[in-house]
Amino acid sequence: MINGMNVVTPIEKSPIRTLSAMLKCEDNKKSSYVIGKMDYEIFEISGEIVSSFQYVLTLYWDVIDYLPKNVFRGIPGYDLRDRKEKYYRVNSIPSFIKMRTPTRLRDDFNVLVKEAELDEYDKFMWLIKTNRKSSYDNLELIEYRDSLIYEGVISEDDLNNIYHIDSVRLNNMCSIDATNAKLSYNLYRLLVSGCSVYLTDEERYVSDAERKNMLFLLKNMLLKCDDYFNTRKSEGIIKAKEEGKFAGRKKKPVDPMLLREITIKFKSSKITEKEAMEALGIASRSTFFRRMKEVEDLA
Repeated sequence: MINGMNVVTPIEKSPIRTLSAMLKCEDNKKSSYVIGKMDYEIFEISGEIVSSFQYVLTLYWDVIDYLPKNVFRGIPGYDLRDRKEKYYRVNSIPSFIKMRTPTRLRDDFNVLVKEAELDEYDKFMWLIKTNRKSSYDNLELIEYRDSLIYEGVISEDDLNNIYHIDSVRLNNMCSIDATNAKLSYNLYRLLVSGCSVYLTDEERYVSDAERKNMLFLLKNMLLKCDDYFNTRKSEGIIKAKEEGKFAGRKKKPVDPMLLREITIKFKSSKITEKEAMEALGIASRSTFFRRMKEVEDLA
C-alpha cells in the first residue's frame, strides 16, 4: 500500500504496449553494471492519457550479490529486504522515475521534451532517451537492446556495455585489454555481468560453479586491495601534514553571485544538475553539492 492505494498487486492481463529499459549502477571507478530491467506496461489509453499501466522491476540478484555494498545501495522507493525477483508499481509512477524527470511546471519543460525528440511527454521514455541521473544515487536507466556477441580481446569500453544477455568468446581468461594491475578488476567486471563466456582454447563455456568461485575470490581480493591503498593513502596524508607538506586540494574559484544564482535555479528545478555544473565549471558532483551547501549555510 502507498498512500492508501494498492499499487503492488500486478495486473495479470496482457499489455497493449511494453517499453523496456536496463537498470545500471556505477562504482567509484566509473565502471557500470546492469543490475536489473524495468518494463513499463500500458493496458489502457483514454484519449492521449495512459489510464491503466504498471511498472515491473526485475532485479538480477546473481549480479547484485557479487557487487560491493558501496556500489549497490538499494533503489529509491523500493523495499528490497524480501529479495523478490519482480517488484510492481500499478497505476503509480515509481519514486525512482519521478526524481529523475522534469515536472510540467519547469520554465524549460517544452525545451527538455523537444531535446528528447518526443511528440508527447512520457516520463519513462524521456528518461531512457536522455539517460539522466540523480544526484542522490549511482543508478541509471538505459534503453533496452537485443543480445550481442563479443569476440577477440575485450576492451574497457566493451566491459561497460556487456550485459547478462550477451555472449563473449575469449581465447582464454586473460584475453582482456588491461595492464597486469587491472586484469583482475576487469576479469571481475566481465564475470559479474552474468554474460556467457566461451573459452575457444579449451572449447567450453565457463560453468556457473567456476564463475561463482572466481567471483568470490576476485571480489574479496579487490576489496582487500582497496583497503590497503586507502590505508596507505591516509598514512601518507597524516605524515605529510606532520611535516607541513600537505595543503589539500586547492578550492576551485567560483563567482559567489553566480553560485547563489545557480543554486536558486537548481533548487527550484529550473535547471538540471548537469546544466548547473556546466554553468559553474565544476566537474565533480561532490564538489558541486559541497559548494551549494556553502550558499545554504550563509543564507
